Amino acid sequence: MTAYNAIPAADIDPDSPLTTSLMTHLRDNPIAISEGSTGAPKNQTASYAAGSVDAAAIAADAVGQSEIAANAVGSGELKTATASQSVSVPSLGTADIVLTGGDQTMGYFYGGSTLWADITSIAHDQTYAARARFYNSNSSFARTVYVHSRYVQASPPYDLGDGECGLFIYVQIAANGDILGLSEAADPIWAHNGPTNALADSYDKDGIGYRHVRKLPPDAGRLSVAMAAVREKTAAGQALTALEVSALSRYTAAFKAAPMVRERITNEMKNADMNVIPSPYQQQGGTTIVMLDPVSDLSHELLHLKEHQGVNVSELFELGALEISSTELNRAGPTGMPIVDFGWKNAGAAAI
Repeated sequence: MTAYNAIPAADIDPDSPLTTSLMTHLRDNPIAISEGSTGAPKNQTASYAAGSVDAAAIAADAVGQSEIAANAVGSGELKTATASQSVSVPSLGTADIVLTGGDQTMGYFYGGSTLWADITSIAHDQTYAARARFYNSNSSFARTVYVHSRYVQASPPYDLGDGECGLFIYVQIAANGDILGLSEAADPIWAHNGPTNALADSYDKDGIGYRHVRKLPPDAGRLSVAMAAVREKTAAGQALTALEVSALSRYTAAFKAAPMVRERITNEMKNADMNVIPSPYQQQGGTTIVMLDPVSDLSHELLHLKEHQGVNVSELFELGALEISSTELNRAGPTGMPIVDFGWKNAGAAAI
């Protein structure tokens, strides 16, 4: 860093000769000011033109936790989104639905399709998914439960292989064509509900998300494989063998000693659990679960309506404004999940 040297008034007196030292200071001091050298004058707020400091002027990683003032982060600074979901609960039966936000769900509320719908309990099973279970004690009729939630977003945008996605809409359809359930959100259901963590720990000035992970040595690959087996046994409620406990011990020691690195979140990470939690609904006999075309223009338009106008897209289907096509599209997505087209009903009618 260039040293800053104050120039005495005597050195610039009209009768004082020019010296090498003076000329050196005149050359170096502007550089020292730009570098923020010790003793150099600092730029004052009034010296910045309006709009002169933008993302390009901020160095990568220049703003960290210490630069954020206490109580400076409010709801407006959180990257959150809302999800609207519904599921049909049979009489004297239960129905499950996976919450879009998973363990990042900040809160949710639910209600029945009529004031006297009797939804009496919620239960969570022991899987990666945040699965809500609803019970209908009515002995005569099935009832639809509507679930609305707000959650911290994972790492949008998403690309399943055909381009950037808009709104993710899943529909559970009965054999007679009736809609039993509909789920819509800006994030896919697997983003927060699988074993892969695709939640950004930080963003750079260009909006690229990164997660902070331990960088294990190359020979730790064997332990990672062993850990995968341990997770499977844990999920199945099975006891670990002595060898598996030993692998767990070595993995833990290696993990603690590994350095922390910043890893860019890729599409592969975002979609790693696509076939683990492909939809918010459980497959039932006689029903079909489909995803509506997530890359269509309409999907992007509905996402903007939802985010900026608070439009409940689920209601557009209930009111008959939108209809689902039976034509399956050749789209990338979860294995075995039909992806179909959809559009406005009577789109050719005269505008209001």
